[in-house]
Amino acid sequence: GQQQQQQQKQQQRRRVKSIPTTHIQKDMSNQATTALCRWICTELVTYKKLLSVADNLSYDEVQTSFRELDDRCGFSVDTVCGTKWEYRNVKQQKRVFDMPW
Repeated sequence: GQQQQQQQKQQQRRRVKSIPTTHIQKDMSNQATTALCRWICTELVTYKKLLSVADNLSYDEVQTSFRELDDRCGFSVDTVCGTKWEYRNVKQQKRVFDMPW
C-alpha cells in the first residue's frame, strides 16, 4: 500500500536527471537569460505550479528547483512574474515587458 507508493516515489526521484546549469550558462549571458526569463514569465509561473503538484518531488526538491530557477533568471520569479496565471491573459501578460529587440 502506502509503503510501496513511497518506494516508487523514491525510485522515480532517482531517475530524474536535471540539465547541468553550467551547460546553459555557457551558451547565454546573464543579461540574455534574464531577458528570456522576463519574456516567458507566464510559462515560468505555469512551470512552478506544475512543480508544486508533482507527486514524484519532495517539498525540499520543489523548493530547491524554485531557488535554482530564481538564480538562473537573476530575479525572484514570484516577484517579477507574479504567482497567478490565467489562460485568457497570455497575450496581455506578454506585453508587460518590453521586447528585447
